[in-house]
Amino acid sequence: MRSLRVRRWLGHLFREWTIESWRPIAPAFAKPQPATWSDAQVTLAWLGHATVLINFFGVKILTDPALFPRIGIRLPGFTIGPKRLTAPALEFHELPKIDLILLSHAH
Repeated sequence: MRSLRVRRWLGHLFREWTIESWRPIAPAFAKPQPATWSDAQVTLAWLGHATVLINFFGVKILTDPALFPRIGIRLPGFTIGPKRLTAPALEFHELPKIDLILLSHAH
């Protein structure tokens, strides 16, 4: 039973690093404009995966930042994890000054 799980996992990794590596990442369907958000209200924008940018009455919160081409454990030179299906709605340099980063789970 254990060897079957290992073979499945190795097969998944092989597909991920061969077939999926050639699949293009689709562009984000919308691009939020946080510079135009009012600090007098709560505003949210889904940036992709589990990443949400929140303006809570002027406090900028970023949840689970995942802005790289792959989602997972980032090591020097590469990331262990699946390739994104969709590009993040904002790139790192487009984010406003973040006051708080909220992590709900590890990757």
